[in-house]
Amino acid sequence: MAGNEVRILVNATDKASKVFKNVSKSAGIMGVAVATAVAGIGIASIKMASTFDKGMREVNTLLQLPEAGFKTLKEDLLDFSQEMGITANEVVPSLYQAISAGVPRDNVFEFLKVAGKASIGGVTSLQVAVDGLTSVTNAYGRDSLSAAKAADIMFTAVRLGKTTMEELSASLFNVIPSAVRTGVAFEEIAAALATLTLQGVPTAQATTQLRSAIDSLSAPSVRNKGLMDELGLSFGGGRLAAIGLAAAFEEVIVAADGDESVLRKLLGSVEAMSAVTILAGSGSQDFANALGAMEDAAGSVEDAFDQMEQTTSRKFEQMKTSIDKLMIKLGDELLPTVNKTLDAINESFEENADGVAKWASRSKLAIRSVITVLQAQMKPALAVLDALISGGPLGVGGTPSVNPAAAFNPAELNLDRAFAQAAQRSQRILDRWAMTMESASLSAEELAFATEGLAEAQEEAADIAERVANAMRDTV
Repeated sequence: MAGNEVRILVNATDKASKVFKNVSKSAGIMGVAVATAVAGIGIASIKMASTFDKGMREVNTLLQLPEAGFKTLKEDLLDFSQEMGITANEVVPSLYQAISAGVPRDNVFEFLKVAGKASIGGVTSLQVAVDGLTSVTNAYGRDSLSAAKAADIMFTAVRLGKTTMEELSASLFNVIPSAVRTGVAFEEIAAALATLTLQGVPTAQATTQLRSAIDSLSAPSVRNKGLMDELGLSFGGGRLAAIGLAAAFEEVIVAADGDESVLRKLLGSVEAMSAVTILAGSGSQDFANALGAMEDAAGSVEDAFDQMEQTTSRKFEQMKTSIDKLMIKLGDELLPTVNKTLDAINESFEENADGVAKWASRSKLAIRSVITVLQAQMKPALAVLDALISGGPLGVGGTPSVNPAAAFNPAELNLDRAFAQAAQRSQRILDRWAMTMESASLSAEELAFATEGLAEAQEEAADIAERVANAMRDTV
C-alpha cells in the first residue's frame, strides 16, 4: 500500500516537472517552490516514520515479535489510529501501557478501542483511559468485569459526580483493593464516589474515605469489634458484599443512633465516619440515585462517543490522522535508504578518524600561528605611529622616552637649535621605521609559512570530505 502511494507521489512530481519545463520563467519559479515543498514532505515523512518506528520497537521489547509480526503490529496501529481519529503519537505509548498492564496482544486493539471511545466521550487522553481501565479490570479480573462495562461505569460516575476520568483513574487504586477483597461491586464503588464528590469531597480524598469505611466494617480492630458485637453489627463472611454498602452504612448509623462519638469509636477514624455519614445521611438519596444509574450504565460511553463524533473538531482530528498515516508510510519506504546512507557516513568517519583528528590539530596550530605573527607584526608599527602622532622620541620598545611638550619649549630654544633638534628626531624616527619594516618583512615570511600550513590542512579536510561524499554516493 505504502509503495503504491510513494510511486503515485513520485509520478505526480515527475509529470509536474515536465509541465513546468514548458512554461515561462515565472512558472519555473513555481516549479522550484513545488520541488521544495515535495522535498519538505519527504524530510517530514522520514522524521515521522523514524519517531514512529522507535516507539513501536519499544513496544516490541515487551512482545518480542519477529520482524514480520512487528510489521503487522505497526500496520494494525496505523489502521486503529486512522479509524479512531487518535494520532499515532498518542496511541503508541498507550499500546505500550496496555501490554505492560497485561492486556493480551490478540485483543489489545479491541481494548484500546474501548479506551479510545472512553477518552473521546469522557474528554480525556487515551493514556488516562487506559490507566483507569487496566487498574479496574486487572483488580476485578477481566472475566468478572470487562473493559467496556468498566468504562460505562466510570463514565456514569463522571456524569453524576464532580469528578473527571483523569481524577478517577489516578485515585481508584486507593479503594479498589479493599473493594475486591470484600467483594463489593465496582458499580457501588463508582456510585459512592460520585455521591461523595457531588457533596464536595475531592476525588482522591473520597477514595481514601471510602476505603477506610470498608476496612473498618470488614476488618475491625479488636476494640472496634467488641463495640460492634455490643451493637449487634457484623459484616464479615461476605455479608458486606451481600447486603451492599448502602444497607451496611445505614445499619451503622441506626446502631449508633446517629451519635458521632459512638460512630467515631465504632469506625475508628474520621475518614471512615465522614464517608458513612454522607452516604447514609445527607447524601443518601444521591447515593440511591447513583446506584440506580449504574444499573443502566451500559452503552453510556458509546452514546457520548457518538455525540462527540459529530463535532467539527473531531472531523479535523480524523483528517489529520489520515494524513499522518500516509506520511508515516511514505517515510517507512524511505527509511532503509536513509539508514544505509547514515551507516556509510558513520563508517567513513570511523575509517578516517585519524585524518580528521590530524586535520583539526593542524588547523588549530596554523590559526594560532597566524594570530601570533599578526600580533608581533602590528605591535612595533603601532608604536612608531604613536610616536609620529605624539611628536616624541622613541625609547625602548617603541614608546616615548620623554615628555613631547618639554622637548619643544619655544622659550628655551632658538630657531637653529629647534631645526637641529627636529632633524635629529626625524632621523631617529626614520631609523626606527626602517627597523620596523625589517621586522615586518620577517613577520611576513612567518605569516606566509603559517598560511601555507593552514592551506595544507584545508586540503586534507577537502580530501576527507570527498571520501565521505563518495561513500554516500555508493549507497544510493
